[in-house]
Amino acid sequence: MRVLFMALLFISLIIRLIFIHTGLEYFSVNGDEATSFLQANWIARGNYPLLFWAQPYQFPIEPYLTSLWAQYLPWDTFGVRLIPLIICLIAFCSYLFLFSKLGNFKTTWPGLTLILFPSTYLLIRQTQLLTPQHS
Repeated sequence: MRVLFMALLFISLIIRLIFIHTGLEYFSVNGDEATSFLQANWIARGNYPLLFWAQPYQFPIEPYLTSLWAQYLPWDTFGVRLIPLIICLIAFCSYLFLFSKLGNFKTTWPGLTLILFPSTYLLIRQTQLLTPQHS
């Protein structure tokens, strides 16, 4: 069973890496992502607002995290999507950890399968079109 799970995990990670590469290579940055990155650069310069103009629904959690590395990140798709990708991968690993603690593979395989191989829409939202604050 462990070998089967490791093989499924490996296939799942390969699929996610292909989606991430496609998103970085072929999808341009959307307006929300650009605003979030601009907010991060603004925070990195010493401004600490709780809300931003034109973004009243977004508390800037990701811009605050991104601001720690904003001066080192490139102003391209990779720089804009790096922190949200890391957050999504941490969430993915956390879900796998939680399901591993819920029981053995025989009882938790449906949930693990949905985490490893989510719907295409969710996979795209986790790896390519990363709306800020929705990680």
